[in-house]
Amino acid sequence: MSEEPFAVFEPVLAQDLGPCWAKNFRDIDTDRPLGAASLAQVYRATLADGTPVALKIQRPGVRPVIEADIKLFNRATRILGRQAPRFNAVIDTHAMFGVISDVVRPELDLVLEARNMREAREQVAGYKHLRVPAVLSATPRTLVQTLAPGCSIADARRADFTQREREGICRDLLSFMYRSYFLTRTFHADPHPGNVLVHPGEPAHLIDWGVVSRIDRPLSTSILLVVLSLAQNGGAATAKAWIEMGHATPWAEITGFIEDMAALVPQVVTATLEELNFGVTLTSVLQHSTRRGIKTSPMISVLGGWPGSRSGSGPPTPAASTPAATWTRTASRSWTSSA
Repeated sequence: MSEEPFAVFEPVLAQDLGPCWAKNFRDIDTDRPLGAASLAQVYRATLADGTPVALKIQRPGVRPVIEADIKLFNRATRILGRQAPRFNAVIDTHAMFGVISDVVRPELDLVLEARNMREAREQVAGYKHLRVPAVLSATPRTLVQTLAPGCSIADARRADFTQREREGICRDLLSFMYRSYFLTRTFHADPHPGNVLVHPGEPAHLIDWGVVSRIDRPLSTSILLVVLSLAQNGGAATAKAWIEMGHATPWAEITGFIEDMAALVPQVVTATLEELNFGVTLTSVLQHSTRRGIKTSPMISVLGGWPGSRSGSGPPTPAASTPAATWTRTASRSWTSSA
């Protein structure tokens, strides 16, 4: 998304913070935004008391545009369901889009993002190598948070970090994300590397908590069974766990799906973390299950990494790479091996 001049955002600040909003800040770097996305821009700023902060401002007029897009996609998926009933029996596109829109809508209210951040700060409190910035103030269209140090984990220089730091961050990222899936069942659903900031001598900071997914206990348990089955090289067990996340249609070819998984799973098990693309694996399972008449749970759509939600390219595909895999694979490729 292209950057907009700061002047475009000043009316939002005046409306949400009042006409004297500038008194709250000693300085704002209006020339170089820290980030520019489809819904907001973020600026480096200093509060009146000298505290360095990140100031996030929603793009003016974006809310009705997103709401109109959601309504359009909602109608389109209904039409698709009527035109392709057999496909819809295994991939309920309307239900999946409903799940996606429920997750995306909170992005339109930065007060809700602030709530997500506060919850996440509590969840990472026990991790040595992870932090979430503190919320200092929030309105529906503005968010002021403590400034996270460093750069994207993808841009970090391996030589600037000790081996212990690199391994510690990777280990905590993986632990935190799987804890989010299987214990708290609330997880960051936009895990591209730009949302993990690292700096030598500092914990990694997880930012941008607008898209947070929540799943229930049964789905969490089913996902765990799929992961354990994959790890134990169990093709039949993987097929069974996947079917239990949805259900078999009357015309399902269950034996064929088990054979598909028996061929796929050994390829996944033998891949290294650097080689493994969990998104591709998930896509393969989804393709096989669809072809074999296995209905997929609509909630599978919340498991994606969702880069499209930031680039303005539309809703994500259900089989995007999972957050844990995305963050951990990026860290592994960047700097876990010895310098």
